[in-house]
Amino acid sequence: MRHPAAGIHMWGPVRLMREKSSDLPALPCRQAGGRQVPPTPRPVTGRARCLASLLLFLIIFLPGISTSQDQPGPAGRIPVPDLGKLSKSKEPINITADQLEYRQKEDVYTADGHVVVTQGGLRLTGDHVVLENATGLLTADGHVELFQGEDLLKADRMELNVNTSQGVVYKGRIDTRKDNYHIEGERMERLSEEVYLIDQGSMTTCDICEGSAPAWRFRAKKLRLRLDHYAVAKGVALEIKDIPVAYLPYLVFPVKTTRQSGFLMPRIGYSTKEEGFKYLQPFYWAIGYSHDATISLDYRSAKGIGGILEYRYVLSRASQGRLESLFFHDRDEKKERIDLRYRHTQQFTERLDLKTDVNLLNSRDVRRDLSSITVERAQSSVESNLFIHHRADIHSLLFLTRYSQDLLASS
Repeated sequence: MRHPAAGIHMWGPVRLMREKSSDLPALPCRQAGGRQVPPTPRPVTGRARCLASLLLFLIIFLPGISTSQDQPGPAGRIPVPDLGKLSKSKEPINITADQLEYRQKEDVYTADGHVVVTQGGLRLTGDHVVLENATGLLTADGHVELFQGEDLLKADRMELNVNTSQGVVYKGRIDTRKDNYHIEGERMERLSEEVYLIDQGSMTTCDICEGSAPAWRFRAKKLRLRLDHYAVAKGVALEIKDIPVAYLPYLVFPVKTTRQSGFLMPRIGYSTKEEGFKYLQPFYWAIGYSHDATISLDYRSAKGIGGILEYRYVLSRASQGRLESLFFHDRDEKKERIDLRYRHTQQFTERLDLKTDVNLLNSRDVRRDLSSITVERAQSSVESNLFIHHRADIHSLLFLTRYSQDLLASS
């Protein structure tokens, strides 16, 4: 059944409770046009998910509940189903169920049994769905699943206002396939386009199998966040196999939907030998979509001061590189220390590619005195090389040139 101007398609045994025969009233989403072929209703079966990755930080999933598309980069946002899409899309709403009912006096639509609500790329399923047309309130109960692309939101109950995009999810779980995030919460509430609340929440990107605990995850009793601003978490705990191992009473961290320039966490230490108090303060610079940099101040009270530059770029899928340079003024030795590293890969064609790795030091003891990596401090030499490889049907051509710098020689 479809009303030509309503943008609503209803499939299944329909019971209309009204005083006289008339067309169904229009719902908030409208689309004029021809009749669509009804989808075949099928029972929705649960599916087990078991995804693997490493947790980056606490409750970073929430930026993904915005409506913009995913942006690649070091601090890209995470896509999850957008509860507000039902009200923003101009595409028609399709409803299939075992039993459909419309009560004209109350202006309420009720669907029971294998309910499937679709609109564009959004798909909502549940055992019982009620839509109050006058207020725009949609309520779904029982095995609720909201699909958007490869992302899935599961819940026992969902309340959504299709006019304001405000909504509440009870005992919900979000799975994002692309970034392997798994988020759970007793109550997740969307107050506006930017503000979210979550009670008794948890997050992990470790394997999750039915009936077993993930390898580790973070929990928070309360979390409030504002997109592109900050999130405030209270009662934060790190759990390993459901055993709490660390606790923070209060945590504030930035929530950005795109990469942002700014200061990163400093590294502070102390050496009893020659360096004294050590302070490294990095600054992240989001230069553009395909390149960024980190600039760091390196201060060592007993030795000197310097700077570190890390520049990363991706020119294309077949071309990327990284430049790292260190400049340090050594007060003890009264000289400047320089450590330059450059790596680049380039695939010109399917048969021709290039790789280069450059390591240049202005003195043999730079890494021995300044590096914090044990392997580098013990290096006897560093090598720079250029490698070009061409592959043909019956032969291949290799070109390799090397330059080695001895770090043990006395001169």
